Amino acid sequence: MASLAGLFGNNKGFNAATVEPSQDFQPMKAGTYKAIINSSSLEQAKTGSGTNLVLEFKIVDGEYKNRTLKQWLCVQHSIQQTQEIAQRNFSAICHAVGQMQVTTTEQLHGKPMLVRIALEPDNRDPEKLQNRIKSYMSLQKPPAQAEPALAEGDVGDDVPW
Repeated sequence: MASLAGLFGNNKGFNAATVEPSQDFQPMKAGTYKAIINSSSLEQAKTGSGTNLVLEFKIVDGEYKNRTLKQWLCVQHSIQQTQEIAQRNFSAICHAVGQMQVTTTEQLHGKPMLVRIALEPDNRDPEKLQNRIKSYMSLQKPPAQAEPALAEGDVGDDVPW
């Protein structure tokens, strides 16, 4: 038995009538969403072969506002390719929020970015679908590209004859 008195800020225990019950979450539709990193931690990989950076992303607007997704990045791993993929993804996150030099993951918390989410079969139950973050993008539009230079002998479309 566990006493709940005092655990929820009162001595009466938990009153379920005052808290909205959780729902069976269906996966979000595939698409691009505005999100922030809500929390982060380092965890030993289950296989013991490295360290995972665990990032929790929170959707900040639209139909799925306040939904969260976790992303595990194997930033240290015994397989070099696995580690490189995770570090490239982490670099994409840093670029998306404009934070090039990072000494603590808290520097990334609360900074908005766009995440592209796909639907994929769940590893534990292939008949179910799960969301997976596929890319990270800046909210800022990329700078306008300069007009390409004309190769020697080319004539531009704006020539008046």
